[in-house]
Amino acid sequence: MCIRFHDTTKCSPSVQYPITLDGKQLKWFSSVKHLGHIFDCCLSFAKDVVCKKGKFVACVNNVITEFGFAHPRCKAKMVKTYGTSFYGCCLWDLYGSDCLKLFTTWNVAMRIILELPNTTHRRFLDQLSGLNHIHHILKCRFMKFMQCLSNSNNDKLGHLYNVCHKNKQSPSGLNIARIACEYEIKTSDIQQSNMLSLMNKVYIARSKDLGDEQWKIDFMNELIDVVNKTAECGLSPEEAKDILWFLASD
Repeated sequence: MCIRFHDTTKCSPSVQYPITLDGKQLKWFSSVKHLGHIFDCCLSFAKDVVCKKGKFVACVNNVITEFGFAHPRCKAKMVKTYGTSFYGCCLWDLYGSDCLKLFTTWNVAMRIILELPNTTHRRFLDQLSGLNHIHHILKCRFMKFMQCLSNSNNDKLGHLYNVCHKNKQSPSGLNIARIACEYEIKTSDIQQSNMLSLMNKVYIARSKDLGDEQWKIDFMNELIDVVNKTAECGLSPEEAKDILWFLASD
């Protein structure tokens, strides 16, 4: 296979040159899969994100089909365990439109798994599912990857990190700057062993900062148990579901 990476504003992807290997002419492609990643000639990982998002959706559907009888929070944990590999996510633009669509897909999946209406507020999903949002999971993975590069004893890997860190026009450089701003950490904190704990501390504090609405979360969690017949509170599952749906959308 042959692929030529280019800037679409400066050169044409249609320009191809004959290349032979062992007397056979190689074919040119606009995108190729290499080591599980889809590389695009336009230096975009949009196709890779779409591919991994499709695998995630397939996992969600399989869990719902095979384990429909299970408690919603149990199904959510199964999805996290078996459907959130997202191999290669450290190469993505985590603030780009393609990843934003993936994050929206996560929200939809959690509402379906928790058997909540599609009008359920996003701010409730983390505490109702018992899971951190996928956007936080992927950002932690990216920063851990960058940390491994920055602390590597290999000079070439260290140089690679410095290039990513300084180039704010690259997806990796933008990710570093934006994550540091979002989680209120310094880019120098990447090399510290407690970097991920700092990120988790900020995320947990924000996800639990519901103010006067905290009672809703506690009540909704109880109602989910009543609906799934793992708890009793004097309400029938149907009555509990009606109240749950009302609170989720209120």
